Amino acid sequence: MEVDLLDPPETTPAWLAKVVQANRLEDPLPLRALLSSSIYYPSSRLCGLPIKHYGRLQRLTKRITHKNLQRSFVYCDYDVSQNAFTQEVHQIGLRGFSLFGMRAVREQELWPVGYPTTQPTEKDGRIDLYARRRQQPFWATWAVFCRDGDGAGRSPTLLSLLFIGGEAVSVYERLYARLGVGFASTVLCLVQPGYGLGGGWSPLQQCGGFFHRAAEECLPGFILSGGYHKFYNSPVWGYEHLVEHIVRSRHRAAQLWCREEVQPL
Repeated sequence: MEVDLLDPPETTPAWLAKVVQANRLEDPLPLRALLSSSIYYPSSRLCGLPIKHYGRLQRLTKRITHKNLQRSFVYCDYDVSQNAFTQEVHQIGLRGFSLFGMRAVREQELWPVGYPTTQPTEKDGRIDLYARRRQQPFWATWAVFCRDGDGAGRSPTLLSLLFIGGEAVSVYERLYARLGVGFASTVLCLVQPGYGLGGGWSPLQQCGGFFHRAAEECLPGFILSGGYHKFYNSPVWGYEHLVEHIVRSRHRAAQLWCREEVQPL
């Protein structure tokens, strides 16, 4: 994830500031604070797109909700191994940032073990693949990065990245839906989520699909969608108000969408 972060001037969230004050990553995880006004990116691979464009996403969402996005990203992908993520962090990292700290996260820090989630039907996709993926060993890692050059009297700019090697819908239900935090200003990132040949068992972006139905009681304020095919350039889940094009090129696009009820006056 070799990316640039164009970060607007803002106060570091208190829960992230505590990381610097304590000089270590908090244990247990400050889950509610971390999820509030965060960016959730399922089927993320090791793509840095929402981090690279965080500054624009922050300004656009604040214009509508009058609330700050946090520099908090929750990635989820069952095709990424813990070893691959760790290597990415140490060998490539984030351009302009240094790793402040990283640690493994226990499952019980995130949700009660065995917490029930919505079960799909055969109409929702490849149930056989879904069952296999749900049986994969749990892993999660929390990493915090600090912008290079901060210090010497200047408040550090920190960024939190929680990566979970899990299934997208069940993770969303067990985290965001269970706790019900920060939805009005939360961004769901559905960029080339990959169905079929892409390794996904169900089309995450499908309106009325399994993910959409499972999230109906806890919909995000915004959806960042896009990909390498024109199929990904249309509204998702009925979010029909185009806020702005974030990426616009011949072969790739990404747009920020919101629902009618959260349009600015």
